[in-house]
Amino acid sequence: MRRFILQSNITHFQARLRLETDDATRGTLRTLLRGAQRELALIDAELQGAEQGPGSRSAPTSRGWLTDPAFREEFDRSPVAFALFDPGPRLELVAMNDAYVRLTGVPREAVIGKPLFEAFPDNPENPAADGIANFFASLRTAARTRKPHAMAPQRYDLEAPDGRFAERHWRLVNRPILGPGAVLEYLLTEVEELPDQGPSSPTPR
Repeated sequence: MRRFILQSNITHFQARLRLETDDATRGTLRTLLRGAQRELALIDAELQGAEQGPGSRSAPTSRGWLTDPAFREEFDRSPVAFALFDPGPRLELVAMNDAYVRLTGVPREAVIGKPLFEAFPDNPENPAADGIANFFASLRTAARTRKPHAMAPQRYDLEAPDGRFAERHWRLVNRPILGPGAVLEYLLTEVEELPDQGPSSPTPR
């Protein structure tokens, strides 16, 4: 029922935005829309993960290649920041390389095994935050198409150890990792930090 209500609200807010001309009202509608999209993404990520429908996995994958020394050496030593996610329900964070740890400042022990959006929540002080909704949509696109999906530049603030959030901007590419029979085993996210954008809010959608 909650999903149905959120989907209905999203459709309503989107329709209102197409017709509304008052800037203040449009700002309110965008905030409401992003809040509904964020909540729907959190529900779907928890219950379904990145895949849905007939193509979804029916059983856990073996993950044998993840322990392959050649892959682990390339993954861990790459200068490119990578994070690896289980595409199933909860979208658990499976691994991240040293470059990712250095870039984000997030220690492995704090997030490995956690659901993606529990490990990396939206900034609660930014009601217009759309990092979760956009990231989840990109992961689903990569899962559905079995092709890499590059996101538009995205503001996605990071939580510091003291609980405060720092404004950060990123370019992310989400890639499907396929096993035998084109079964989706993982989702690999490549992360590049963008220069300081100055005071900003997410781009209206």
